[in-house]
Amino acid sequence: MTTRNAAPAGAAIVILLLATACSVGGQPQAAPQAVSPATVTIIEQPPATVTDTTTVQSSDPAFTPPAGFDDWGDRVGAKWSDQTTFTCPDSSESCWGVDLYSERGCPGGILLVLDVFRDQTKLTVIDGTTTAVSPGATVNLVLGQTGNGTGLTAKIATISCRDA
Repeated sequence: MTTRNAAPAGAAIVILLLATACSVGGQPQAAPQAVSPATVTIIEQPPATVTDTTTVQSSDPAFTPPAGFDDWGDRVGAKWSDQTTFTCPDSSESCWGVDLYSERGCPGGILLVLDVFRDQTKLTVIDGTTTAVSPGATVNLVLGQTGNGTGLTAKIATISCRDA
């Protein structure tokens, strides 16, 4: 081989090396195609209709107040006190006694609200709260009013167990 032919042969080797350096796994790599945005069509279905219902029972047993007491919620029962078991304060023109029972206890006492009437006309609202009530205990609360005279009636409006 002569020196005249060596230069073109060296250039051919360099070109061959460059060509193999630009390939992956021996295959030429093509330029990636441009990515076009995709179009997505969403078809909404009407909401599912529930045709079956399931009743889940509470883990707490039902509250049954003692005999003669009405259930007022919060696991509290109430009944009007026998008039022979309480005395009205001297400062009251009319008063009412209510016996209150709490199954779970009421650390902040039991709130009692009475609506006071003459015939069918509501005259006033009176309320009071007992001291703390222990679980399973019965307490008595006497509420009186002054300024509307005697011969009135009362109706229990609200009873609720108070937190401490």
